[in-house]
Amino acid sequence: MNLAAAGADRPPPEPYYAEAACCELPGCLRMVSGAGGGGPTHCPAPVRWAGTFEFGNGEVWRAMACDGHHHGLIDAHPLTDDDRAYLEGLERQHARALAGKPYARALPLRPGRPWPAKASSRGGQGRR
Repeated sequence: MNLAAAGADRPPPEPYYAEAACCELPGCLRMVSGAGGGGPTHCPAPVRWAGTFEFGNGEVWRAMACDGHHHGLIDAHPLTDDDRAYLEGLERQHARALAGKPYARALPLRPGRPWPAKASSRGGQGRR
């Protein structure tokens, strides 16, 4: 299924779900509220924009977005042939992963800082 072309007749996208985004899978990077009040799911609107997206830890990814969610992209531009080829590659690798076959995982353009470690429930003290 070509996710970039899917949903051409769908209504405008819903507001995005908090600051949740996913750049590793094909389609719009924004997560929206699931149907019937379920948890977040990928925005089903067709992808029309490309650019980069920076997460809170400084990680930068190549990203795609629909008309309603492209404002969060850095250097947003309408899809080019190169962007479409990249998106098709993501679709192929995602299909391989779902089929249980080896696949190439998308990687960030720039790695970010590690997220801070969670504080221990014992106030940082080890076992006694």
